[in-house]
Order: sequence, then C-alpha cells, then structure tokens
Amino acid sequence: MENGTDPSGHHEPTDAPHRSAAASALAEVAAGRATLAQQMRRTPPWYDAVYGLGCGLYVAAFALPFPWMAAGMVVAVVVFSALIGVFRARTGIVLTLSVHERALVALLVAVGAVLVLAAVASFVGGRHGAWWLVVLAAVVAGAAAATLSRRYTRVAIALLGSEAA
Repeated sequence: MENGTDPSGHHEPTDAPHRSAAASALAEVAAGRATLAQQMRRTPPWYDAVYGLGCGLYVAAFALPFPWMAAGMVVAVVVFSALIGVFRARTGIVLTLSVHERALVALLVAVGAVLVLAAVASFVGGRHGAWWLVVLAAVVAGAAAATLSRRYTRVAIALLGSEAA
C-alpha cells in the first residue's frame, strides 16, 4: 500500500538502509576504534611519571612565597603543555573531554585529588609552616596523579577495544 503498511498491518520501511551497507558501516566504526586503541598504546612509558611530577610540583608551589609560587606553577603548566604535545606527536590523538564515563571518573578523581592536596599544602605550609606536610602532600598528589593517569589510559584502551568487537 501507499503508506508502507500491508493488509495484515505490518509496516514495511521503504527507506531503511540495506543490511550490508549498515554492516559495512559498523565494521568501519569498529576498525576505527581498534586503530584508536592501538594508537593510545603508543603513549610513552614515562608519560604518567612526568605527569605525576608536574602535579606534585603544582601542589608544592601553592605553599611557596609568591614569586616562587608563580614560577612553580608556570613550570608545571609548561610540563603539562609539553606532555600534551608529546602525546599528540606519539599517538596522533588530540584528547577532548568527550570520553566514556568510566575514563572520565578516573580523570576527575585525579584532578580533584590534586586540587584538594594543593589547598592542604597552601593552608598547612603557608599558615603553619609545616613544610614536611607540604612535601608529603606533593608526593601524594604526584603518585595519585601518575597512578590515575595510567588507569585513565588503560580504561580508555579497554573501552575502545571492547566496543570495537
């Protein structure tokens, strides 16, 4: 009939894509995801450790007197910028915040941990002079950031690999 409904009441779509075209498109998407996962595996092995050092420096800088605090933050930002450049050059990937929820959780926990520890370092070091606590906060921030950065990469690779199948 004209409206795509046969006499028994079943609807027959007239403009639905052909199954082989849809299967081909899905295969292309899966291949693209597998390629992206393979590219992410090219992240340098030292990347997470350097990221952790940058985060530790950022936290420690909050407890320093002003000119040194600014210098520490600038160095940390330069380290982060260099890491972004290295990641792009090695993997060919430009990361955005459009990531899977599981990977985003690891990223947000890392950022939250660094910010909380920076606030603690600023308060403890600046007001109470307990510099050993600042060093401890910086080490914890660096270790947490390095660990969660590695976790973020592993989760992203696993998600791309599992969704590619």
